[in-house]
Amino acid sequence: MLREMRPARHPVGRRFDAEGRMTGGRWHPAVDVDNSPLP
Repeated sequence: MLREMRPARHPVGRRFDAEGRMTGGRWHPAVDVDNSPLP
């Protein structure tokens, strides 16, 4: 389902913005590097 949103160079991790919403796989400076939403 979300597979199409993920970049090919990072097919497993999910990306979240500072408010915990998915950014569509785009890297965001406020995102932790462990592929988890911010606390």
